[in-house]
Amino acid sequence: MSSKLSLAYDSSTIDLANQRAKEIPLTDDPLVNEIWEEIVSFSSLSDNWDSYGALRPTKNAIIGAMKLSQLLLSNRDVPKPDVIPVANGSIQLEWSCANLDLEIEICSEVSICAYYEDHTQNVSWEEKFEYDLRKLTASITLLEERSQQSGILSLVEQG
Repeated sequence: MSSKLSLAYDSSTIDLANQRAKEIPLTDDPLVNEIWEEIVSFSSLSDNWDSYGALRPTKNAIIGAMKLSQLLLSNRDVPKPDVIPVANGSIQLEWSCANLDLEIEICSEVSICAYYEDHTQNVSWEEKFEYDLRKLTASITLLEERSQQSGILSLVEQG
């Protein structure tokens, strides 16, 4: 694997951490790097990628998804989320394990929507986030704790 990810946004660049580049240096976290590879691969999609009129993921969604995944998931012992392009040009990170469902849709660095359902505690919420991510961070912490308790990570690694 290369130590940088290349973006497919024509001659334009993406600004990640105030660094304008067509190549993004990888982090020291393998999970974040794996997620970033998927996110960056969406930059090569074109409009109508699903044959139903879906928009290509926007640069803002890609930047936001990369920054948010690094912020929320670096040095965490959580299962890898499903990383999905969404038809409206956003990107979604999704977990369904340990009796939790968590979907985080990233439109940009400051436009994030999340749906959370805890099947054990019978709690659910749907919320838009801008700058205060404490509720999302707490949800990731619970996902991490339950994944460790239930052995989900060891099952994923064996799979």
